[in-house]
Amino acid sequence: MKNVLVVLVALVVVRFLAILAGPTCFPQVSTLRLDLWVPLALVLRRFGFTSLATSVAFALSYVADNIFGLLYLAFYGLALGASLVGEWRAQRRLEVRRLALLVPPLGALAFQLATFRSLTNPAGMLYQSLHLGFLPIEFTSMFWGVLWVLLAALFPIVSDPDPERRRVSAFLLAFAVAQLGYFFGRSHDHNLLNISGIWLLVLFVGLDRLRFAGVTARWSRTLATSFVLMATVASGQTVKGPFDRIRAHWARRLFLEPNPIEQQIDFLAKALGQAKRDQLVLFSSLDAYANYRLHIPQRGPIAPLYAEVYLDETARRVRSLLRDGYRMLLVFDPKEDLLELNTSPSLRDDHQQLTVAPNGPVLEVRLEELPQPAAGQASEPAK
Repeated sequence: MKNVLVVLVALVVVRFLAILAGPTCFPQVSTLRLDLWVPLALVLRRFGFTSLATSVAFALSYVADNIFGLLYLAFYGLALGASLVGEWRAQRRLEVRRLALLVPPLGALAFQLATFRSLTNPAGMLYQSLHLGFLPIEFTSMFWGVLWVLLAALFPIVSDPDPERRRVSAFLLAFAVAQLGYFFGRSHDHNLLNISGIWLLVLFVGLDRLRFAGVTARWSRTLATSFVLMATVASGQTVKGPFDRIRAHWARRLFLEPNPIEQQIDFLAKALGQAKRDQLVLFSSLDAYANYRLHIPQRGPIAPLYAEVYLDETARRVRSLLRDGYRMLLVFDPKEDLLELNTSPSLRDDHQQLTVAPNGPVLEVRLEELPQPAAGQASEPAK
């Protein structure tokens, strides 16, 4: 239990106190997304694979995140199936109550289909199909070292004579494989640091299990110490910034850093006053969080609104909302992000343009009709 506590403290320090701008500023590296494996590992360690509590935990992770949660649930399903097959082979029967373990995952699948009409994230699948941001894995990438670490740790882990502990420890590799999906989405080495919690845990669990492979505890401690020293030397300059942030948090006794955007949201809330929220749309790279804070309904299937891959699709969506009587405000972002939509074929061909105009303390987006150009002339978008 003491070792588990040490791991959790280290993870909280790094993922909450050391991360740039706090753990919630950048959703793609949010600890709520990349560290969902932590509570699952704790539940798995406590209850095992064939517990209803474990089944519920993995189902809830899928509801919370339909990319990583789906991968976790898929691996859990395979492990649970293997466990039930092993139980049936040993006893030549399977208790009916075991079928209850299927209810939470099936309920989570039904929720995803009803909500998103897909088993996974539609926006994520679009990103994957277009290969946006995908980078080749360099020959010199740290990925190959991480891969060798995971493979090398597998052998001592499976040497553990305790079957339940062996299965739980081996499942950490499944978590690691799922986490590597984040690295494959944008394969630069910094993303290996963002998911380093799981593969470092696998490494140290493997070093601990060396005692079951005939290696003395002295050698395990020596290898662990050598790795820590080597990693410290290799990343000395890189970790200076995170250490400075940890020290600043500690000095101010501040767990979570207030984000400057909170002040802007408070200002916007005062500016809106009692205005109806159901006919309001925010055009912003942070619209999902701002909508949540201001009680504004999220419009469309993609957040933020202009994260739609295709420029013309975004322009048509914005125009449709304005035509339907929605009031659209530009917040937190430069107006150039919006005015770029004026280069879209839909607006250009229909002789329309989007403009931004002050309306009291806020900037309001409007759709304007352009005069029909004379023969041989083309209309120019707003600047």
